[in-house]
Amino acid sequence: MDKILAVENLQVHFMLNGTSVKAVDGVNLHVNKGETLALIGESGSGKSVLGMTVLRLLPKNVRVSGKILFNGSNLLELPEEELRKIRGKEIALIPQNPANSLNNFHPRCKHATDRCLMEPPLIELNGNAVRCWLYAR
Repeated sequence: MDKILAVENLQVHFMLNGTSVKAVDGVNLHVNKGETLALIGESGSGKSVLGMTVLRLLPKNVRVSGKILFNGSNLLELPEEELRKIRGKEIALIPQNPANSLNNFHPRCKHATDRCLMEPPLIELNGNAVRCWLYAR
């Protein structure tokens, strides 16, 4: 299969008052054409940092190493002008808002204690929208 996205040995550290704080450490993953990938983890485990790193939307106090290959181009090496051409058009991240996703008034929930199907986050790769359905109590 054709790899659309490949993340290789990704490390992300925030520099705070001269101290390096590890946020992502040695992530390796890939997404082939037609595949769906869902990142699931505890709060603070680095899911959002990983997504923001793929799009290079992090503050200036971040140090990133590794590779993020999108259609063969390393996004970490592309000039900002080139990134702007693909962000939102070919690759995007739409984070799920936890305050809205755990809504007891969701049409599929009859009672606050029901197991409910919640609206998923939408991730787009090369114009193909992918939804990751999550269940919540």
